[in-house]
Amino acid sequence: MTLVYNDLSVAYGDQYVLKDVHLTADPGETTVIVGISGSGKSTLLRSTLQLLPPAAKIVKGTITYKGKVLNELKQQDLQGIRGSKIGMMFQQPGLYFSPVLRLDHQIKETLKANDYPEMDRHQEILLQSFERIGLEHGERILSSYPFELSGGMIQMMSLMLVSMLAPDFILADEPTSALDVIHQKYVLDELLRLQERQGVGILLVTHNLRIARDYGDKIAIMDEGRIVESGPAEQIMSSPQHPTTQALIRSLEQLEEGRSL
Repeated sequence: MTLVYNDLSVAYGDQYVLKDVHLTADPGETTVIVGISGSGKSTLLRSTLQLLPPAAKIVKGTITYKGKVLNELKQQDLQGIRGSKIGMMFQQPGLYFSPVLRLDHQIKETLKANDYPEMDRHQEILLQSFERIGLEHGERILSSYPFELSGGMIQMMSLMLVSMLAPDFILADEPTSALDVIHQKYVLDELLRLQERQGVGILLVTHNLRIARDYGDKIAIMDEGRIVESGPAEQIMSSPQHPTTQALIRSLEQLEEGRSL
């Protein structure tokens, strides 16, 4: 069930955003892609499920999952993979939900569309998930509109919905960048708990090397659309080979030294 990106290149018109990307993500592991804004991280994730904007085009290469080349599938064939096999968390959690419908209605319809096997218990299961992570007033949250809740709460809701579908992989596109420190930890810790419970593979995009160090099994460093270095997290952090990786580690060390003064 490995997710494999092989020689992938993506362009917006004549401008290449991804160049010859090779990357493998395995089930039961967290692979973290680290890079500055504009390095191509989000484009890589969105390419997986054909969620690129109209101006973008996969020029060459393949994205393979369970023997299927995802970037060659028709939209109707992808419907059986999105959500139920490969879930997606967006940087802006509000993109996940319509602002004009209550959350309980949206969650119910999404689960139904993905043939969720326990539809008669879905609300009970959600409320149990709330209790597990210490969230109170679950019924009020479910009856709310998205705009009535904080960004952190909406991101937690998107994570819970993704987890209920029990996918093989979760693609997490900067899922904590708009959140305060407390909600960042909630989201990341719950992702890891989900991985432990269900063996899900996580492909996490971030500009924060600390998150990669603390949560990643493998780290891939992206710069100007290329994966310039990748490997086990401990190896990347202790023995970086590429100048971009070395610069990111120096910046992290300086930041942490400054905080300790």
